[in-house]
Amino acid sequence: MMKTLDQSKCLILFVKAPVPGAVKTRLAEDLGVYPSVRLYRAFAADILAAINRMNINLRIFYHPAKHLRLMREWLGENAPLFVQQGADLGERMHNALCCTAAEGFRSVVLIGSDIPDLNEQIINSAFSALAEHPAVIGPAMDGGYYLIGFRSRFIFSEAFTGIDWGSPAVLEKTLQRFREKGREVSALSALRDIDTRQDLQAFAADMSDEAVLSPVLQNTRAVLLQMGMI
Repeated sequence: MMKTLDQSKCLILFVKAPVPGAVKTRLAEDLGVYPSVRLYRAFAADILAAINRMNINLRIFYHPAKHLRLMREWLGENAPLFVQQGADLGERMHNALCCTAAEGFRSVVLIGSDIPDLNEQIINSAFSALAEHPAVIGPAMDGGYYLIGFRSRFIFSEAFTGIDWGSPAVLEKTLQRFREKGREVSALSALRDIDTRQDLQAFAADMSDEAVLSPVLQNTRAVLLQMGMI
């Protein structure tokens, strides 16, 4: 049966083309480029599985533009694919939010594709926060963020400019932009980004401690089993 989608909300998923050496590069220094690509694909697949359990519109923005064929092979011919546009990550996120908001959605949330703990409960919490606040952010434990969302009329470019996207001060600088603009932002629970072998080992240990195998994270679990980490 076809789902009836809530036309007031839209979720944006940011993905990179799963090219060896171009995704999870810090993790690849420890694991190698091909295991890192397998993990990245698994993380994204589990996030997409969570999204598919929801009653929500989806836009997938990918980078770089030249890999459309690879993206179609990976995500399917019917995936709602759009090219990320902009000179840096901040500009690409701002453009994606504005482009999606222009379709008429009242609330827009953007998430990354490489934190497997990002599930439907967290995404629903973000949209619930936007019912009460003009913006929402999901802090990552490495000093960045895994989610940012706005009521569409409150999107502002300064939240995405003048930020060193590779630094551990991304969240701090972004919150400073909100303060400078006089904008309120609601914060979600922090999640662990998986950038290093140590991050992955901690995540795998958490999975191993579960008394019952969860129906979620099946793709990530399968790759970790293949790697002998759980």
